[in-house]
Amino acid sequence: QKAAFVAEGPVPAVVREDRLQRCVDLLKTHADRICEVISEDFGGRHPVSTLTMDVQTPIGHLKYAKKNVARWMRPQRRASVFPFNLFGARAELRFQPKGVVGIAGTWNCPLFMLFGPLAGVFAAGNRAMLKPSDLSPATSQWLAETVPQYFDPLELSVITGGVATAQAFTRQAFDHLVFTGSTQVAKQIMRDAAENLVPLTLELGGKSPTVIGRSADIKKAALSVVLARIQNGGQVCVMPDTVYVARERMAEFVAEFKALWQQMLPTVAGNQDLTAIANARHLERLEGKIAQAEAAGAKVE
Repeated sequence: QKAAFVAEGPVPAVVREDRLQRCVDLLKTHADRICEVISEDFGGRHPVSTLTMDVQTPIGHLKYAKKNVARWMRPQRRASVFPFNLFGARAELRFQPKGVVGIAGTWNCPLFMLFGPLAGVFAAGNRAMLKPSDLSPATSQWLAETVPQYFDPLELSVITGGVATAQAFTRQAFDHLVFTGSTQVAKQIMRDAAENLVPLTLELGGKSPTVIGRSADIKKAALSVVLARIQNGGQVCVMPDTVYVARERMAEFVAEFKALWQQMLPTVAGNQDLTAIANARHLERLEGKIAQAEAAGAKVE
């Protein structure tokens, strides 16, 4: 890819628009199959969740980039520098592609976290290599088989494999590297990237507190939190994970939250509306947190 990029040089807007449109075509054409493979990886995920998060949302990013790429590419005038401006010197900012960008995705939104960044990568005139998460093997295999139907591997390629492959991927001398995942893994990726001075974009998990004021409409606030928590089985990086509420209103909030949750998900076993926890390791981690909280004296609702 690097050799092809250097040989071709910066590509015009029409080429970038074509690459973006092919991504849109891929996602739209195979939407039903995408729902199937992602549900297989999760052990159950409602197609509406997949269509929303892993089809329509990245398509929105791609279409926005396609609409604006020609404007983004235009040089921008800048003030010249003294003393050269005294002699009529002019200055402008020209936007140039970097080259080859590596995108390492995550399992919770396995296509959005690849095609979302890819919108900017292609709009900027780069080529890309994708490394889907090893925790979504069905989706990864489908993607590896489907992308070559739309792209020459010198434009866009997909690398599949486990932890060793992922480590080898992030050690490549990319011109830029995008990673979505945990802070623990990101620390190692930063070390690897430093060996080749690869610039990084990291989107990492963190805390997402929700603060409910004393004057708040508790039912409305509870509905907002429930609707957020229920998405993707709570497996989203910006999911509200902690609620701060005045002590005198805590019981009211808990009651409203429980009522709304049970209204939307009255059953768990066999409920097709419920997104499953992605794998046994994550399920054990969550159950361990509940047990740890109970042991520390927390009340589990």
